[in-house]
Amino acid sequence: PRTYTAELNDLATSWCPAEDVYYEAGGDGDHRGTPGAANPQCADPCFGVVCDEGLECVEGACVMIDPCADVVCDDPLVCVEGECVAPVPRHARATLSSRRRRPARGRLGRSRSCTGS
Repeated sequence: PRTYTAELNDLATSWCPAEDVYYEAGGDGDHRGTPGAANPQCADPCFGVVCDEGLECVEGACVMIDPCADVVCDDPLVCVEGECVAPVPRHARATLSSRRRRPARGRLGRSRSCTGS
């Protein structure tokens, strides 16, 4: 793929099997590559990339699977974690987020003594 630094060159995702044969030895013994010339772009950047469970290969890198990628919801439902659900009204989201940021009452200004007295 498009790797122009030594660091990127060392990553396994920067490599793909060569398709050009430069010496025919027969069968799987053929020598492949482009010695002395620039390599062509890899046909599939995810070829040979094995991702852990819950990840998928995108452009040669393992990324989290979007659970809503293939989900189509009827209007006005929205996809959340792979399920079609009713959207949360805008004013309710603002109320929920403002509640989360507010400190608990009665906890401000209190401290414990570290001296043990």
